[in-house]
Amino acid sequence: MRRFKPKLKHHKVLSRKVKKNKKERLLRELKAKGFVRHKNSNSYISGLFWSTKNNKEYTFRSTYEFAYFFMLENDDSVESYIVEPFDILYRSPKDNKIHRYIPDIIVLYRDGSLKIIEIKPKCMTTDPVVEAKAKAAKKYIKMYRLDATYEFITEEDIFHTSKDYMKVKDILMKEEKSLF
Repeated sequence: MRRFKPKLKHHKVLSRKVKKNKKERLLRELKAKGFVRHKNSNSYISGLFWSTKNNKEYTFRSTYEFAYFFMLENDDSVESYIVEPFDILYRSPKDNKIHRYIPDIIVLYRDGSLKIIEIKPKCMTTDPVVEAKAKAAKKYIKMYRLDATYEFITEEDIFHTSKDYMKVKDILMKEEKSLF
């Protein structure tokens, strides 16, 4: 015979409080340290980045993105930026279907200029799908008469040497262990 265990009503409330406390603690850590790395594979690093310029947290999906966010934070010519700002429809050359593309960042500079930025390894900028996305983004800028430019940011724009890249990646890897 199965025993019936009554569910406690306060269990859900308690669970919400624990989640809220955990989220508040994570946000405090994020603001104090500047970033928190997600627990995921060693090959791809992602996490949360605290932007003091925008007073907001953003998700970074690669070491390149993390390093570029850091560069934007320390660039006096940058007024503000938005991560993954909007969707753009494009036709993929792979399957000839319409897909959604979300640019990585839109940056507003103090002089009033805008840049829509896609962060990619240099070797990927010639990929047909990536090229189709770039073409669609440029068409989007023209169609909506935005006073903006579209640009790829690669490892050459972010890091001086491959050792610089490894230093940033090591910092992210070490911080993950101390945060969780």
